[in-house]
Amino acid sequence: ELAGDLDGLEKAVAALHAQALRSEDPLAEGYRAVGLLVARRERGDVNSIVTDLAVIRDTARAIPSMPEVQTALLDALMTVGQDAEARQLYARLVADGFAAIPQGYGTVAALAKLAEVCVAYRDEGCAAELYDQLLPYADLAAVAGLAASCGAVARYLGLLAGLLGRPQPAQAHFEAA
Repeated sequence: ELAGDLDGLEKAVAALHAQALRSEDPLAEGYRAVGLLVARRERGDVNSIVTDLAVIRDTARAIPSMPEVQTALLDALMTVGQDAEARQLYARLVADGFAAIPQGYGTVAALAKLAEVCVAYRDEGCAAELYDQLLPYADLAAVAGLAASCGAVARYLGLLAGLLGRPQPAQAHFEAA
């Protein structure tokens, strides 16, 4: 259980990174950079994110089938203030009913991250669609990667309901989260 334990998260990422290096995985550095993104963002370590941005970008290009890596890139771009590129990536990810987000492992976590960005961008059109996509998962946690959880899906539903001007459902989702 790593809930809120940023040091534990960093240790888990280091262990996974070491294993990826031993197996000569060409994306080992990308997995490390993506895995450390949340801890670095939460600690305000923007310089490390800037340093790893090219690696995160290359990893997202190398494995477009992993939606949580695509949204990690979006997170990194927003954190380091590269808004134009972040908005382009966001537009691509939400286009055509989220067609760029493959269904499968990591989908719910990717949609949860998109919900945060959607709210930050005040994108009400996307909010309604995301709300409908996430609602079936309201009682679950959004999981990304081997050791990371984005938290309760209900929290993201609360954010979206708030943006959509639905105060009662927003409150109920936040209480459930």
